[in-house]
Amino acid sequence: MERFAVVDLGSNTFHLLITEKSAVGFKEIYRQRVYTKLAKGGSDKISEESYKKGIDCLCDFRRIMNAHDILAYKALGTAALRSASNGASFIQDAKLKADIDIQLIDGDQEATYISSGVGAAVDLDEQNHLIMDIGGGSVEFILLSTGSIIWKQSFPIGLAILKARFHKEEPMTALEKEAMQTFLDDHLAPLKLQLQKLRQQGQNIKSLIGASGSFEVLQAMLDLPKWYTHSYQCHVIDFFRIRELVMSKTAIERHQVKGLPKERVDLIVVAFFLMHYTIQLSKTDLLQISEFALKEGVIMEYYNS
Repeated sequence: MERFAVVDLGSNTFHLLITEKSAVGFKEIYRQRVYTKLAKGGSDKISEESYKKGIDCLCDFRRIMNAHDILAYKALGTAALRSASNGASFIQDAKLKADIDIQLIDGDQEATYISSGVGAAVDLDEQNHLIMDIGGGSVEFILLSTGSIIWKQSFPIGLAILKARFHKEEPMTALEKEAMQTFLDDHLAPLKLQLQKLRQQGQNIKSLIGASGSFEVLQAMLDLPKWYTHSYQCHVIDFFRIRELVMSKTAIERHQVKGLPKERVDLIVVAFFLMHYTIQLSKTDLLQISEFALKEGVIMEYYNS
């Protein structure tokens, strides 16, 4: 059986997913996630520590791929590698040291893959839904109507960038929250405009769909049961409760919060702030959480072709 692998080089985490084609799409053979934090401290340059950790991770991924007899794969670089001054050097070292060819994709292509992955995980109806994928370097938003993309855009406002700019005190201060609110008002104006256009046409957003990442943390903290094959649902009130719990604590206190992985403690505050901001913009009461995102979208495209 032919196998296919995806290496997703995110700004916060690197993922390896190995699959086989099956009657229902694909079968997962192997999955691994490593926190490399390429965009830690911002997106201008990959730190020496994160650079080494990223290359070491790719060398491990190559050994795993070889052990699984992988001939076909895609390794995709996203926001951190697009914007870092030493991103090109990292891509060269990945080829030289790990024998992995990295393909840089733009935010538009990233959003398209995310939409395909979410479509395979969530039971989409014929209403309007807003997909949100929160990365370390960028955040992708995709508007769906009757299951088709009607608008999409990637914004350079990932969690590592927000953390470096707006979350320096513990807990986050009122001034920091105010500054972040103003920043988001400015940068997410195109999203706000699209949502206003829909409302002017008498249309609403039925749900905000979060693609993996920080939304999976929310799922774990709420201990949500599966709603559909690869997705979960909750009312926004459940999110607000968890948000208040997290926002009020220091980093040390967040380490004790049930369901919050230690690797997410530093970025979860700005992640929840961003989620809350988007919920208010979309005016929806329903959150859906998709286990599938970019990686699964790439896999769907490969097997369907």
